[in-house]
This record gives sequence, structure tokens and C-alpha cells, in this order.
Amino acid sequence: MNPKVSEKLFNKPLIFDCDFEGSFDSLTKREWDVLLLVADDVPNENIADNLSLALKSVKTYKTRIAIKLSLLGRDQLARFARKNKDWLQEYYSHYFL
Repeated sequence: MNPKVSEKLFNKPLIFDCDFEGSFDSLTKREWDVLLLVADDVPNENIADNLSLALKSVKTYKTRIAIKLSLLGRDQLARFARKNKDWLQEYYSHYFL
């Protein structure tokens, strides 16, 4: 779903540090799991423990998410996720729960 459409659906605007060209539709369920933990500011080691992943896998997921959302790396992904935590959680619950 295009972020502009989903903003209207959830009645909450997304906050961007950059031009956003990505789409949330391309994220897998596991990528969403990682993204929501990033939004909660959970360290990589704890994300790995919580999802039974290797630390390297967490970093790989974060890189893939950043690419799919057209963000400039894992640091920008972390900032984006923290700023949009409520929106991301609502989107996730609407489509995955």
C-alpha cells in the first residue's frame, strides 16, 4: 500500500527525514517483525534473541528493509522506525493480525 493512502486510512501522517519512495507491501512478515522491534529501539542482539535469529541475519534483514523502503541504510531505517512507531504498529496490526 502506498504510504500516502495508508496515512489517510490510519489518520496519522508518516514522518520522513528524506523523500520516501518505498512501499510497505514488499516487506515480509519477518521483516515486519524486525522493523517493529527496531521501532521499539531494541538492540540487534535482543532482536536476534527474540526472533531466534543470528545477529548477522538481523543486520541483513535491516539492510533489506532499508532497501525496500528506499531509505539510506540501517541508521536512517532506525530513525524512521522510531519516529513512526505508532503508525507502523497500526499498519502491522491491520494487515497481519
